[in-house]
Amino acid sequence: MERNSEQLALLPNQFQYDSSKTREENLEAFAKAIVANQTFDLCTWEDAVACMYLTDNYVLYNRITLCTMGSTLTKADHDHLLGCMKREIMARGIYNKKEDYKKRKEYISLFSYMELRKELKEYKFEKHERPDFELSYGTKTIGIEITSFTTQSEEIGGKIFRYSGDDVTKMQKYASKEHRTFAANCRFVTLGGPAIQYPVENITNAYCSFRDQLIEKIHKYCDEEINHYDEFIILCDATTQAFIGERSDVEDILHAIPELSGNYNNKVVRKVIVLYTVNSRGKIELYECSFDAPQH
Repeated sequence: MERNSEQLALLPNQFQYDSSKTREENLEAFAKAIVANQTFDLCTWEDAVACMYLTDNYVLYNRITLCTMGSTLTKADHDHLLGCMKREIMARGIYNKKEDYKKRKEYISLFSYMELRKELKEYKFEKHERPDFELSYGTKTIGIEITSFTTQSEEIGGKIFRYSGDDVTKMQKYASKEHRTFAANCRFVTLGGPAIQYPVENITNAYCSFRDQLIEKIHKYCDEEINHYDEFIILCDATTQAFIGERSDVEDILHAIPELSGNYNNKVVRKVIVLYTVNSRGKIELYECSFDAPQH
């Protein structure tokens, strides 16, 4: 790869192009700068756009960063940079920090939703715990609680990946020790990186699991906790879920939930919103419905 400062000159001030190094070495240095300068201190959509790279699902970490990539990076440079970032993430043990990892996923879900609802880009947002985010614009406020639809196998697989890094042997050893039954039914392979192949779960069981996760979120909050909001949203992220690729799949999951019956006499507008990736187009869309106040 040739040495060329023109494209890297578009990169942020935190990184300085070094003409004495190869292009690969400069990209590796930039990857380290991105990971080292990560932040969650954001409060507006403009902040997020200015300091995040929002268009690639390959690496979680580059969504929450003080740096932004130059728009003219070649695909080869882009892929090399992401690979360097993954190695730096693993070296720093980022995936071992469960709360940090969880927070990143919540931000990604929020921004995926905000990209689909253009009017929300005028809102300021704050990170909380109950609910996960509070959005405000003038006197209007929106509370957002985020959940991800995951199967039991995916939850266990994610834990194994976080705690064993990028080494397939370590993954298999950790899984055999901590999740023996799960490990016995899986294959640990290298597919451009470490990966876990596990049997496909029964779709009926998966839908029941997703339904239970949503009902738990609906019943998590009493009226007193959300009555000061104008709108309260339970945002369900199913964008990486292979079982959900069409609107009808979402409807099949939601149809048997009593709280979505349609008897809405609430002060606060309450919504369940499911983000999913359309199989035929690879585009994220949302499904929206209202839910009633649960009985406590």
